[in-house]
Amino acid sequence: MWIWIASVVVLLAVLVMLSHITVQITSSRVNNNDQFEVKITALFGLLKLRFEIPMVKFKGFAQGVMLQMEQGGTGFAGKGEEHVTAEKIKQAFRNLKELVRYTFQLNEWLKGVLAHVKCTKLRWETRLGVGDAADTAVTTGVVWGLKSSLLGFVFQYLQLRTKPQIAVIPQFNETHFSTNALWVAKIRMWHAACAGVMLLYRIMKVKGGPQKWQHILFKA
Repeated sequence: MWIWIASVVVLLAVLVMLSHITVQITSSRVNNNDQFEVKITALFGLLKLRFEIPMVKFKGFAQGVMLQMEQGGTGFAGKGEEHVTAEKIKQAFRNLKELVRYTFQLNEWLKGVLAHVKCTKLRWETRLGVGDAADTAVTTGVVWGLKSSLLGFVFQYLQLRTKPQIAVIPQFNETHFSTNALWVAKIRMWHAACAGVMLLYRIMKVKGGPQKWQHILFKA
């Protein structure tokens, strides 16, 4: 009996490690209405996490941006607001620099993790117009170039397993801007678990690394 129980446990462990963590990011902007949503699923859909920003209010350069947020998932839900100011953004960059400093070759670790991430769906459509037909045509070409450069840079590090659906549609003789995007990526649980262990090792390899990470994460 114990052999059968051990066999089942090992089989379940193997299935879990071979399963995927799936991340789906959806974003859109139509006129002044913004929407951003992240969905994370794991363990064959048993574990779910959702993070959504249904409303963005720009308060001015001095006061920053107010984000209305909603969170949900397996066993919990919540709502709240986050006030993003220029000082908070600067502090986030300072914290990031400190984390890089107190982690052994963090950039190399990140590249290694991204190498195991597979993009399985990508759709990005933009409609724009600047009022004049000729200027709209030029702007459309510029946006095409920016999109191509950005995606080319990103997919130097990620595995592209789908044909991207990219479009820039000119809206002649009118002023208009709207965009919507859908991105789905997967990483195996095994690779994610190994990445977590390697990150912990790299943190502990630097003197003061665990204390610095704990201080920054606790303060955030």
